[in-house]
Amino acid sequence: MRKVNLIAVLAVVGSVAMSVPAFAGDWVANGSTWEYYENGSRTANRWVQGANSQTWYYIKGDCKMASNEWVLSNGAWYYMNSNGAMAVNQWVQSGGDWYYMGGNGVMVTNQNVGGYVLGSDGKMKTNNSNASTNSTQQSTSRNNKSEYSLSDLIGTYSGYVYEYGEKADATISIYEDMGEVYADICYDGSDGDERGRRYRVSKDDTAFKFGASAAIRDKSDVWGSMLGYSYDSVKFDGTRLKTKFSDSSTSFVADKN
Repeated sequence: MRKVNLIAVLAVVGSVAMSVPAFAGDWVANGSTWEYYENGSRTANRWVQGANSQTWYYIKGDCKMASNEWVLSNGAWYYMNSNGAMAVNQWVQSGGDWYYMGGNGVMVTNQNVGGYVLGSDGKMKTNNSNASTNSTQQSTSRNNKSEYSLSDLIGTYSGYVYEYGEKADATISIYEDMGEVYADICYDGSDGDERGRRYRVSKDDTAFKFGASAAIRDKSDVWGSMLGYSYDSVKFDGTRLKTKFSDSSTSFVADKN
C-alpha cells in the first residue's frame, strides 16, 4: 500500500452531528479504494474533513472510503460522489431516480427545488414536465470534457507511463490538500524501487495541467529522470486521464479505479 499524508480536521458542520477531535491522519491507497489511518490504525464509521474545510468523506464500517453510494448518518441521508466527496448543492441520479443534496449535504425532502418537486422519500416526482429535459442537459454537460472540474479528477488511477518508447506500469493518485489539488504519479523503476513525481494540478478552458513537479522520495533515495516534465494538456473524459503520446518524450494514460 502507498501512503499519502493529508492533514484532516474533523468538526461539527451542518447536520453532520457528531463530536469528534481534531487530529492529523494518513490517507492510504489500498487497491482501488482509500482508507484513513489515525495513529497507525485504520479508522471506521466516521466522517473525515478535507483540508479545505469544505469537503467531507465517510469511512465505512469495513474501513473503506465510501464512494458512489448513500450513507445514513444520524438519521439523515448523504450521497458520496465517485471521488468520495460528499455531494453538496447538486442533483444526484441513483437507481433511475433524481435526488437533490442540500448545502449541508443532507438529502432534501418535501420541497420544490428549481421547479422540481421532491417527495418525502427525496425522489423527484415524475410528473415534472421538464424532468426529462433536465436529465438530458445534465448528461450532456457531464460528457463535455471542458465541464469537468479539478474535484472530478480526485481518485486513484491505474495505467502506464512511457519514456522514449519504454513502458512501465503506473498508478496515479489525485487528491486535495490545503486548497490545492496534487497528482502523484508512481511507477516501478528498473531496479524494482517505486519512483515517481508529484505535480500541482490546474485547469484552463480546454484541458488540465500537471505542473511544478517535484520528486517523491523512494526508500533508496535514488531518482531517475522519468516523468521529470510538466504536462500542459492533460485530457480527462470522466474515467481516463491521458496526454498526447510521443515516442520522443514522456507521456501517460491511466483509467480511474
